[in-house]
Amino acid sequence: LNLPYKEPQAANTVISAPLQPLPFGNEEKKVIQNYLLEEKKILEDQVNEWIQADLPVSFREVEKDYAKDTLKVKAMFWDKYPDIVKIYEIGDSENPVSREVCGGPHVEHTGLIGKFKIKKEEASSAGIRRIKAVIE
Repeated sequence: LNLPYKEPQAANTVISAPLQPLPFGNEEKKVIQNYLLEEKKILEDQVNEWIQADLPVSFREVEKDYAKDTLKVKAMFWDKYPDIVKIYEIGDSENPVSREVCGGPHVEHTGLIGKFKIKKEEASSAGIRRIKAVIE
């Protein structure tokens, strides 16, 4: 599921060049952990709202360049995909809550999915975070 990324907002932050590592203690670590817990809860709630809305799930086959350039589908390793790709959309195809390249199969509507629960959040590479979630 490709979700819009919201850049975390920081209050009372001063950034100056050159940037230096900022050490922080246990109290700051707790604040960061609480922030991440709140963000995970917001994400879980949003996905579960989409599931409960029983949105349609549809697919279509399109040219890879059209998917990438016109539909603005985000995918890794575009060069590995064939010239024609299968695009899945959740919700209204003009303004879907998710649009992605995938081979399927998928449900026909989100109401068939159980409750979404994030189990783990971790760094996958520099500047990239990954969540691991399950359907309960």
